[in-house]
Amino acid sequence: MRDVILLVLLIAGSLQLAGCDNFAETPAVTPKSDASFDHIGTFFRPDPDLVTSPTRLVYVPVYSRLFLSKASFWEMAASLSIRNTDPDQSLIVYEIDYIDTAGDIIEHYLDVPHSLDPMATATLTLPQWDKRGGTGANFLVRWSGEAGINNPIIEVVMAGTRGTQSFSFVRAGQEIIE
Repeated sequence: MRDVILLVLLIAGSLQLAGCDNFAETPAVTPKSDASFDHIGTFFRPDPDLVTSPTRLVYVPVYSRLFLSKASFWEMAASLSIRNTDPDQSLIVYEIDYIDTAGDIIEHYLDVPHSLDPMATATLTLPQWDKRGGTGANFLVRWSGEAGINNPIIEVVMAGTRGTQSFSFVRAGQEIIE
């Protein structure tokens, strides 16, 4: 019976890993790491001609590495979610920067502005083994929209597994004044 349970867990783990190979590529996204965007080109489209002002900046904390003890860390995958909450208007995402604990930009993800359709969600996922951000990493997301657009929900879901244990939580972004 124990062998059957182990076999089922092995198969389930293999299927889960096989489903993680959805790295979308587009010339408008800088492919420097193994981070992946979902739905590029469908409802999250690059458009270099998009111009709307003023822009707003959102700070989103990322806990990609948690202390368990003085000598032990728990690595976390992080999924940045940008949710357009407006039922009628697209919003424009100009920048998504990943910043490390020291405040240095690790990666600049968008080379041109992207339009996000009404009620659509764009997701950028960093794998669990990506340690570049450290314990105090964050995303900065610059966006804008027409007058009266609803504020988007911009948050990060972090999740990690180690053996049979798992841990996950969500942190919301906060608009900052430049």
